[in-house]
Amino acid sequence: MRYLLSLLIAIVCISLTGVSAAHADEKDDIVYGSVGMGGAQFTGGDFESGLGIGHRAGLGVRVSPELAIEATFTAASDPLTSGVSSTGLGVGVNWRAFRHLEVIGSLRYRQLEQKNSVAEAFGHIVGEVVGVALCGDDPDCRTQMPLNQSTVHDLGLEIAVASQWQWSWFTLGVEWASAHQSVAVLSQKHLYESEGSKIAAPTFEAGDMPLEMRFLTLNLGASF
Repeated sequence: MRYLLSLLIAIVCISLTGVSAAHADEKDDIVYGSVGMGGAQFTGGDFESGLGIGHRAGLGVRVSPELAIEATFTAASDPLTSGVSSTGLGVGVNWRAFRHLEVIGSLRYRQLEQKNSVAEAFGHIVGEVVGVALCGDDPDCRTQMPLNQSTVHDLGLEIAVASQWQWSWFTLGVEWASAHQSVAVLSQKHLYESEGSKIAAPTFEAGDMPLEMRFLTLNLGASF
């Protein structure tokens, strides 16, 4: 299913390269920036999730009409089901393959976090509400509830496919899809308890980290 989705996205992106922005004033400004929001998902491993929300902010400096150096801040979260969230900083290149098709590759530092309590039964946000309703301010009651918390810092490679249109200084963009693949785990911290008893925490390697994806991220920005 994931490969089929990737193929469909690629077809859409290639088809868009033939579409001209009739009223667009395209130009190669040196500095540009954008912020955006879309969907996100973590696939594989203990951090696997359902659908979530992804955010992206980028700042780039164009060194040629086709190539730019770009820094990005990205975040993703699935608060309703798995309680997984991430924040990341990346630096890489933005290559304009066609008029409205860009390929972005970067080296990205990421903090990946998962927090579950009664969330395992009710979902992350609802679980916290249930915990407060059952226990109130009683700390003993709260500590007896199942608690799973992991924080992992890793380094990974991220690749994205995007399109951008420009009207004078204003830019409108869509990041069709992106994927972060971990290549090294830098540090990790775990807290695993169940009914007051501590459980042995796992040790994660790069291969255990989930594939983090964003899709259909709508970006608004400006160039100078």
